[in-house]
Amino acid sequence: TLFRLGNLYEVRGEFERSEALINRTLEVSGSNASSGLLTDSHELLACSLFHQGVFDHALEHAERGLAVYDRQYVNPVTAAYGDDPGSACHTWAALSLWFLGHADLARQRAREAVALAEDPRRRHGYATALAHAAMVEQCRLDVAATRTTAEAAIEAATESGYVYRIAMGTILNGWALAAEGSYEQGIAELERGLELSRKTGARMDDPYFLALLADACVRAGQFDRASAAVETGLAHMA
Repeated sequence: TLFRLGNLYEVRGEFERSEALINRTLEVSGSNASSGLLTDSHELLACSLFHQGVFDHALEHAERGLAVYDRQYVNPVTAAYGDDPGSACHTWAALSLWFLGHADLARQRAREAVALAEDPRRRHGYATALAHAAMVEQCRLDVAATRTTAEAAIEAATESGYVYRIAMGTILNGWALAAEGSYEQGIAELERGLELSRKTGARMDDPYFLALLADACVRAGQFDRASAAVETGLAHMA
C-alpha cells in the first residue's frame, strides 16, 4: 500500500510525499524485501529524486535498482501493462547522467533502456523507454533524433492506447517540428500533447513540457505566448 501510494503521488508531481512513502516502504520491508520490491522502490526513488534535481542520488538509486534486478520480475500492479522496472532504472540513469554532464553516456543508457524493453510482453515499458529516450535527445538538442524517437514512441504507445506516452511523444515531436522551422505545426502538436497529458491527471513533467512550448513560441516570435507558458510552468513548480 505504501509503495502504491508513493507511485500515485509521483505521477501527480508530489515528489517529496512520494520519496517519503518509498523510504517508508523500504523501512517496513527491511531485510524481508524481495529483489522485485527493491528494484521497484529504487526505481521510484530515482524518479522522485531526478524530478527534485538531486541527480547524483537519482543515479545512485537507479544503479541500486539495476543491481538487484533479475530480468524476470514484474510488478503485479503493472504487469498487465507490460512495464519493465529495469528499463525504467536505465531511463532515470540516462536523464540523471545528462544533467551531471555526461551527454554521450546519457544517450547510451537511454538506448539500453529501449533495448531491454523491446519485448512483446513489455509494451508499456517499451513505449515509456522510447518517450524518455526522446527526452534525452531533446536535452542534447539533436532535433532529428528527437523527432525520430518521439515518432517511434507515439507509434508504440498508440498501438496499445497508452495515452500519457502518446502525449509525451506528441509534445517532443512538436518541439522538434518547431525547431525545424515548422512553427505553427509544432506549437499545435505541443498544445495537443499537453491537453492529452492533462486528461490523464499526470503532472510530473508539466514544467518541462511547458518549457518546450515556450521555446517553440520564442522560435516563432510569439513572445507573449512564450512568457505565459513559462509563468504557468513556474506556478506548477511552486
